Amino acid sequence: MNELLTGILSTFAAIQSERSIMNVEVQNYDEQSELTKYVWRGFRHLMTADEQLADNAFAVEAKFGGLGGLLYDTPPPRLLKERRRYQNNSYVQEALRLGYQGFQTMVRDRMMRDLPESFFVKRCPACQRVVATPKAKQCLWCGENWHRAE
Repeated sequence: MNELLTGILSTFAAIQSERSIMNVEVQNYDEQSELTKYVWRGFRHLMTADEQLADNAFAVEAKFGGLGGLLYDTPPPRLLKERRRYQNNSYVQEALRLGYQGFQTMVRDRMMRDLPESFFVKRCPACQRVVATPKAKQCLWCGENWHRAE
């Protein structure tokens, strides 16, 4: 009986380990969150100039310490120059006000609404969940593999 229990526990541990490697928990699937990640992984090239500037502004603000702590006592001149590029841009200021997740959601929604001919959502043929990238051939959610199918 102990051997059977040990076997079951090791099988369960292997399954949990495999899920950890994939960095995914099946029960935590959130369609909107996965769509946002999908856009960010595969369609950033479709961002407008203002969206690209706002995306860069988040990185600059993080370096300034506005998103988690001061990195510099005196910011380097290149960061000050970068910051001046977007300080008077109302789109960027609104994006910064929304926060990074809000900004990502706004970009995702715009792409899905305004670019239906350029934007597509690839889904797993087995579970119909959003896959990681437009070129994905394996589902991180159910493990379905379609490398040889295409």
